[in-house]
Amino acid sequence: MYVKVGSERAIREVVRELYSDERMATSSGTMTVAELCKRNNVQSTLGTVHHPLVHCNIMESDFDICFGYELLTKVCVDLYGTLSEKCRAAIRKLCELVTEVVLGHANGWVDAGPLLRSYRLALDAVYKGISQTFHEEFYDKLHVMEQVIDNIVGNEDGTREACIMNEDEIEKYRILRMSVKGFQELEVYYKTLWNLNPFEWEEKMTHYGLERSDFSYFHIAKIFTEPDMRTGEEIVLLKNLLAQTDVKKKKQGIPTVLLLHGLAGSGKTALCRYLIYQWLKGMTEASLRTTALVLFIDVPRVRSSRLKEFLLDQLMPVTCAGLDADHIISILKELNVMFLIDGYDETSRVSSDLVDEIFAKFSDKRIIVTTRPELHRDVVCLARRYNRELVSVQLRGFDDKRREEFCVKLFGSLKIDEAICKQYCSEFLKYSRGQSEVLQQYLNLPLTCALVVFLWTHGLDTLTATTGLYQEIYGLLQVKLAERLSRDFIGACDLPAILDKLMLFLGEQAWTMLRDGSAVASDEVCEKLEAECKGKGIKVVELLSGFHLCHLDDNPDVWKLRVAFQHPIHARYLAATYLADCIHKNRMTVSDISVQTNSCPKLEELLTFVTGHLAAMNILTVAAVSDIFNIMKKVHVDSVNFNFWWNIFSESQNHPQVGSILAEEKLPHKVWELNQNNVVSALKLLTFTPVKIRGITIDISSLVEPHEVSGFLHALEGVGQHIRKRQRKLIKVELYLWRHESFSYDTTSGAFLTALHPWANLTTFVGGLGKQAEEEDFMVGFTNLKTIRVKISTPGAFRSLSNTLKKIHKTVKSLVVTLALPPDCLPEELSELKHNGTLEIHLARMTDARREWLVSVVRTVGGR
Repeated sequence: MYVKVGSERAIREVVRELYSDERMATSSGTMTVAELCKRNNVQSTLGTVHHPLVHCNIMESDFDICFGYELLTKVCVDLYGTLSEKCRAAIRKLCELVTEVVLGHANGWVDAGPLLRSYRLALDAVYKGISQTFHEEFYDKLHVMEQVIDNIVGNEDGTREACIMNEDEIEKYRILRMSVKGFQELEVYYKTLWNLNPFEWEEKMTHYGLERSDFSYFHIAKIFTEPDMRTGEEIVLLKNLLAQTDVKKKKQGIPTVLLLHGLAGSGKTALCRYLIYQWLKGMTEASLRTTALVLFIDVPRVRSSRLKEFLLDQLMPVTCAGLDADHIISILKELNVMFLIDGYDETSRVSSDLVDEIFAKFSDKRIIVTTRPELHRDVVCLARRYNRELVSVQLRGFDDKRREEFCVKLFGSLKIDEAICKQYCSEFLKYSRGQSEVLQQYLNLPLTCALVVFLWTHGLDTLTATTGLYQEIYGLLQVKLAERLSRDFIGACDLPAILDKLMLFLGEQAWTMLRDGSAVASDEVCEKLEAECKGKGIKVVELLSGFHLCHLDDNPDVWKLRVAFQHPIHARYLAATYLADCIHKNRMTVSDISVQTNSCPKLEELLTFVTGHLAAMNILTVAAVSDIFNIMKKVHVDSVNFNFWWNIFSESQNHPQVGSILAEEKLPHKVWELNQNNVVSALKLLTFTPVKIRGITIDISSLVEPHEVSGFLHALEGVGQHIRKRQRKLIKVELYLWRHESFSYDTTSGAFLTALHPWANLTTFVGGLGKQAEEEDFMVGFTNLKTIRVKISTPGAFRSLSNTLKKIHKTVKSLVVTLALPPDCLPEELSELKHNGTLEIHLARMTDARREWLVSVVRTVGGR
């Protein structure tokens, strides 16, 4: 009674203080919770056990601490978030102590002394926190409270009588304990997630964890950068992510399953950690702030197939102690919990069962799942199997603006002078823009970008292929590891050769893991690694931590080596290193790989790295190329996957045999349909391989500025320099630059038209003409233009278009012109736009005051 009655009184006073605040607009607290939810058009998320109280007057009715905590965290959540972290922690502590007493009293295991001392401290912190945030007089209520609870101690008979509770009342306290105790336990557990350090080799690994230096610690609050997220082409902002709906469906309810998919290293795990960080700090939107528990399932680390075992063994062992499986599930169902499943693409049989249980038993709870693109469909099917609504969001890494923001944060974390930081950042961004188009996709991935930043600070040269990038990364990792080991290693001069052999051994184990389809190394592989390192006189953890390959068991008291690649692409690179070495030493041939790759995921990516290694070693023979493409028949790579085909061609260092196979067997021969995501790769293939095609459609979204598509203009110009040497006939081209046609943007398309002149038979053009068009008739040479949709922004550009149409108008069947002319433009400066079909005129900035001008312009331009 001492703790229970006192805490309930304290919580009631806190709730009434917040609920009656003018910012809540509850008529000084007299409005019921049900009325408040109805007015705000929100559905109450209070547990079912509290529904009878939502129609009561909060200012007059008594309620227990369970209902009070629900009101604070779900109804008064905005004001609750204004309290200091210390005050909120003290409120949770009060709730925890009450549950300890109630449940302990029911089971006879309370230790009163320490508990009561904690209780007094928590009470003081609560009243002090409320008085600091709202008004100072609130703290005076603490003295009255202390008198009330002191009087309880003297009434022993009344205490015994009042402490009797039925099972339903006790169950409420179990739910409250799961909420507050679970939050406290998760808060401690999740602190290990705040380090987004991409430079793990700078840390010293011990059997009990990481001993970090200031240099290598990158806190999530300092370094996290919002990635580019899309549903189709629609941009999704982080602040709206959890409220994302399926735009294709009329019903606009928020789906219970949010699927985040993206390439390895695109920021999925960092985003998950950031959401957890925001939840713990109470600094995010309402749906996350009102969530009682966010349960993070890091799929590669899952050791239990059942949820109860997972919670007891890994996530919340203290909170769930003493509860059976059914009880844990029933309590979680009463709470507003969210499941965050990271790395679905790395599920094993064990973790797959756990994910299935979550989907099956928590049909009304929010589930966020992350996966790589190739398993996107599997998650969709999983949701359908359990009749769950799903919305899918793609993570694309960084665009140029976000990459710049990320680099500023990254350099800022290196503890260097601000002026030097700005200089470094500027120079690196200039360096990154000069890289080949193949590598741009990797530089836009947060992890790889961070690694390249570090490599650049160590004198990284220009790169031309992905294999070269990873050779540089692992080369630097190896140098750093050798520097660290040389301090205590006898015979340090032999270290480079020893590490070379160990790298090949790691590659062999990576190859074994890929064939087994395993994301985490088996005990057998771990034993081999430990034995090999021991034979070389190197600690296995030193080796693995230096290459992003190791994480320690969650239980620091039990030493067990766990080997997992930070991203599958690292495993494929190392495996390809080993395979290329075996081929070089005649221990195997390329065709031998085929026998062992029946279940190897992303086989095409492995073969790309093998191609890069063999080309770099000057042993990519015609026979090897033929064998590589024979193996590739095991997987389906779409003929229009131009990015992949250009990647393997560039990895081969433009090997003529690779070019011939692509041109004759892999690439389409009719019309290529291109967009901003693949246009550069496709144009490079058209330039450097002997492929012959009938036409190209280039459709650049209105969301994208064509001049900012890295390498696009250069690639267009490159086609003209090479194509006419092997193909006399012009290639039919349709060019859609929608951003340039939009009135909202000033950029124009003249440079792109100039690049098309030597090799294109342009039949459709959508774009814009401005000042640069005044001196040149860009479209004169395109005598087969049938459709023109163009924005004209200067009188000179209009005259240029008019002169061009006088020469080619017989073929023009559709002419759409947006006149974004300056206000002082006179109608007599314009002339008729000749055509042989339909004319559509759009005029911007029109008002009734300019009606006469409008009539004159239409008469002049239309010619009638």
